[in-house]
Amino acid sequence: MSRKRYHHGNLKQEIIKESLQQLNLVGADKLSFRTIAKNLGVVSSAPYNHFKSKNQLFKELINIGTDTLLKKMKNEKIKKILPSEQLSYTARAYLKFSLEEKELFSLMFSNNNLEIKKLIDTISSQFLDIVKEKFKDGSRVRVTEKGASMTAWAMVHGLAKLAGNDNLEEIEKNVELKFEEIFNQMSAIWGKGVAN
Repeated sequence: MSRKRYHHGNLKQEIIKESLQQLNLVGADKLSFRTIAKNLGVVSSAPYNHFKSKNQLFKELINIGTDTLLKKMKNEKIKKILPSEQLSYTARAYLKFSLEEKELFSLMFSNNNLEIKKLIDTISSQFLDIVKEKFKDGSRVRVTEKGASMTAWAMVHGLAKLAGNDNLEEIEKNVELKFEEIFNQMSAIWGKGVAN
């Protein structure tokens, strides 16, 4: 029988790190405190000293994911001046995050996120800032700032969900377009629509 070792250091941060690794391996539904504790070499009750429930842990992971995604989007946005290019770079950061952090991205937009309105407001404001810049060069007859920003996000999020599909190659084959081509055409359609 192996004895649990006494844990030194910042256990909370190690639990979060291990949780993110487990999330990528097994998904949110199969994430367990028991496995996390076992992998860290601590007693099975140790995670409960830092997180009262899985929902509290999920909230922490979602906050980390949101902060990371926003940072990546902002870092890409500032690389360009033109709003259409900012949208393209911001969208690429969003898509890249959704693919690199597939399970975390899924958790962020799942029923486990009890503060999804906050996430939606935060993400949509990134697109709204870009649209406001685009609208400075004149008013639009049929397009509002809010409508254009939500459309941009909806297109990018839909593409992220499509890209995260395990059958992406089959989808590309059936629509006779590669993912990159779909992305470029999506950006062009959005830019054209907002320009009118």
